[in-house]
Parts: sequence; structure tokens; C-alpha cells
Amino acid sequence: VYKRQTMAYLSKHLDFGEKALVALNMDMTGQNQYKTRSLMAYRRPPMSSPSYVGDVVENMLRYVDTADIHSPRGSQELFNYRVGDFSGGSDHVPLIDTSVGVPAVMLGFSPDRFHHTSEDTVDKVDPTSLKRATLVAAASVLFMANAEDEEAFRLAGEVAGQGLARLGRMTKKNANDLAQVLAESGAEAFHERYKNALAYTRFVGEVEMNTIRTTKDFAGNESTGKAIERLAVSLETDIATELERVKHYYESLCAMHGLEPKEPTLTALEKEAQQIVPVRKFHGMMDRSSVMGAMIAKSKGVVWSSKETNGAAPEVSYDEEERWYEEHGEKMGGL
Repeated sequence: VYKRQTMAYLSKHLDFGEKALVALNMDMTGQNQYKTRSLMAYRRPPMSSPSYVGDVVENMLRYVDTADIHSPRGSQELFNYRVGDFSGGSDHVPLIDTSVGVPAVMLGFSPDRFHHTSEDTVDKVDPTSLKRATLVAAASVLFMANAEDEEAFRLAGEVAGQGLARLGRMTKKNANDLAQVLAESGAEAFHERYKNALAYTRFVGEVEMNTIRTTKDFAGNESTGKAIERLAVSLETDIATELERVKHYYESLCAMHGLEPKEPTLTALEKEAQQIVPVRKFHGMMDRSSVMGAMIAKSKGVVWSSKETNGAAPEVSYDEEERWYEEHGEKMGGL
């Protein structure tokens, strides 16, 4: 329901994406952490929507974590939060959609054992949690609303530093995955995982470079914009270093297990996929049911026009979806 309400607003304000720089969605942010057994869950922007807002809010969370911030009417619990990758399920999803194009993050509490139950009542609210969440959001917005050239370059440095840390974590994940795939799935899957590790590292690196570039939103002077661009480009050296580390780990595992290293090459299908650029034919989110409806209709040979249905595909039942998954899921690599 919430996403439909947000889409109703956006459908009447089609220029929203041109006016808004970023968005901060606050969904369930005042829980009593002890009563609900929850923690503040911060969700960063998706990789498809790189933005400095992810690191601005994360930086403010770190500050609140080290400060003694309590409400005299609230609990004395320590601040407990986690930073996670993008997750949907709330009103920031329509904003991130490419038809709107506003990078967005979400602050909320999760898990909450009383969520959507009759016990989700006002006694579960904690003024201390409300104060902390308000401070994180308000201070982040205040910084971005008043940022100029000096703040832009400082922020670019923060984003670059955090980006390097994320690249490092990607290398760690690649190393663990390579060892696990080799042990559990054999040599062929191991070589394939190496190819994917290189591709994903390059992709993450490009995302981090573009995230740095978004700080140009606050650069009023051309010299500041050029300085930010040089900082972004400098990550190319770090990306190359991480790729070399992945290669070294792969080749070392090959030597340890008596395998011949393989030079990764793209298949004909992968080369073809690289040329595909999706084009949106309508304004608004494309939900899962529409995608499934279109795919099932195509498998049945049914021809339909998105113009006639405003982008919606023919409706399908849950049983039809399940049958389609069973028939096509393995062929598509799992769904």
C-alpha cells in the first residue's frame, strides 16, 4: 500500500526526480530496542544508484554511536546499529526506480517481533531511539543542504576512503568464495567463480568511482570538480591492485590443488548480454507480477501490448508462477 501511495504522489509530480538530489526514508525508527529485540538497520543505496548519501548517513551513525545521546524520558540502552546493503520493502523503492532516479537510503529497526501484530503499540516506542534517529537524519540533511566546495571535497575523501574499504571486503569475499567453491563444487565451477570474481570486482570499483563523482553536486567551482574527478580516477590503481590480489589467490589455489589456471573468456551469450541496454517504456515501478506475467505470457506464445495495459502484463496466478519456476528456473541459473 505504501509504495502505491508514493507512486500516486510521483505520478502527479513527474519532475520530482529533477528537483531532488537524494532521499532518506525513515521507516520504524523509534523502537525500544530491549522490548522489541531489534537494532537500527541502515540500508545503503543500491549499486544501480551510486550516491554520497550512503556515506553521509553512515558517517553520522558512527558519530551517534560514540556520543552519549539519551532522552531523559527514554531508555539508557547503548546504541546498537548495523549497516547493510540495499533492501526494499518501503517507500524509498519508487524513488530509486530509474523512472524517478533519486538515490535513497533507509533507516529502520529490524527485526521487530511485534511488527504488523496487535502488540505493535505505543509502549514499544523509546524516546531515546527517536532522538538518535532524528539526530542522524536531521544532521545528515543539514550537512547536505549547506554543503559547498570545501564540504564537497571533504565528502569526496570520505567516500573514497569508505569505497576502498568496500573494495577490500570484496576481495576478502572473493577469496573465501573461491576456496569454498573449489572444495564443494569442483574445478569447473571454481574457474567460473574466478571469472565472476574479476568481473564483479571491476563493477564494484566502477560503482565506487561514480559514487565519488556524485559529490560534484556540491562543487560550485570548476577547480573543485576537477579535483574530485582526479580523486575518482585515482581509484583505478586500487581496482587494479584488488584484481591482482584475486588473481594471485586464484593461481595459488590452482597450484595447491594441481590445477591449470584458465584465462577467463566471455561466452558468446555473455558477449551478447553485454550489448543489451534495457529501455523503460513506461513511467513507474515494474513489479514482480508484471515481469512474471510477461515471461509466462511469452512462454505461452501470448502477444500483449504494454501500451494497452500501461505497462502491466497479463495477470497470472500463484500456481502458474510456481509451475513456470519449476520449468525454467534451472535453465536460467536459479531464481
